[in-house]
Amino acid sequence: MLAEKKQYYPDIFVFGLLEYATAPNRDRQENPFVLEEFNFFWGGAYLGWRMALDFGMPKKVAQKRAQLLTLQHQKREATTGMLLEVEKAYREVVEKQESLKFARKARKNGRALSALSAANFYMGLGEAKEVFEAFQMYTEGAAEYYMAIKDFNMAVAELARVTGTLSIEPAGPEVQERGG
Repeated sequence: MLAEKKQYYPDIFVFGLLEYATAPNRDRQENPFVLEEFNFFWGGAYLGWRMALDFGMPKKVAQKRAQLLTLQHQKREATTGMLLEVEKAYREVVEKQESLKFARKARKNGRALSALSAANFYMGLGEAKEVFEAFQMYTEGAAEYYMAIKDFNMAVAELARVTGTLSIEPAGPEVQERGG
């Protein structure tokens, strides 16, 4: 835009000329009507300006201004959109982390129920049907737990993609077993 706007103003320039010649074996001519080609000294400076006569210039400047405003608007939208995308990815990680905690507790409770039902069956206090139902609940809880791990890791990967860094450790069975 500045390059187009610059055409509104004239180009100003200064030009200088200096000529000097001497020939020691030639006499200096004092007659103003005789051309002296061997001994002379003259010079001068010229000041000038050049103006472009482009009558489509205001249109070009307006187009460049519109392009600049469009780029500034796109930059503002990109920055805002990026912040929203980071916030969304972060909230997704927090949500998946909470569901991972609940899935871990559900798996532990299913394992405890399965062990209790098996112990009751061996002591003669329960039926085989209860053992199978408890084992089914445990396996469903374990499957949901591993799906929660996968969902959490996917959310962490999305956050890493959006931000360009990996700031949160991905979850795995060994990490979660140590943690609780």
